Amino acid sequence: TAQLFLKYDMPLPPLTQKTLAASDWLGAYWWLILLAVALPIVIIWRWWQTPKGKIWRDQRIVKLPIVGHLIHKSSIEIYFRVFGTIYGGAGDNIETIKTAAEACRNAWMEDRIKRVTIPMMLKEGLGFVEAMTAAEVFTRTTLTRLRTGQETGTLLQSAQQIATFYESETTFKMNNLIEYIQTLVGMVIAIAITFLTVVSAEIATISPPTF
Repeated sequence: TAQLFLKYDMPLPPLTQKTLAASDWLGAYWWLILLAVALPIVIIWRWWQTPKGKIWRDQRIVKLPIVGHLIHKSSIEIYFRVFGTIYGGAGDNIETIKTAAEACRNAWMEDRIKRVTIPMMLKEGLGFVEAMTAAEVFTRTTLTRLRTGQETGTLLQSAQQIATFYESETTFKMNNLIEYIQTLVGMVIAIAITFLTVVSAEIATISPPTF
């Protein structure tokens, strides 16, 4: 409709003019925008498929606000769920530690456990909790609970409790996050509708010039 007014050289309100200008620019350069967005995504995605890229990606992901903490705790939950399932009762059960690390779905955690925790236990004779602490991938709450379990001889139960605790916490926070995202999407839609309403109202006020 606004384009029809331009055809007859009718003056348009400022907001309508800017909207049309933006629309024309997007129509002319959409391919450039698509290329500028898609090319970096493809390059980064390809790099993320490499071993170093996966480690870098997962290390940065767990440091993201809100979402990163959820992903990190979810990986910890998976680690101790697997650990508690196959744990054989020995504090230096290396194969159990390795298998759980491979199952946690976080390349950074897996790399740190394999390169720091396991070598410290094998070469330096460190205890399980001390070596896990050195990896710097577990939360303070996790390490405290493990230390208590190791001292009382209930390491298996501690691992299972950690998994259950983080499963409940991540489920609760994930539901809250979903509700927040739904609210945010609703606000964005409301703003878009309001903007379109204002533009439509401006167009309705346009009248042909009088001579």
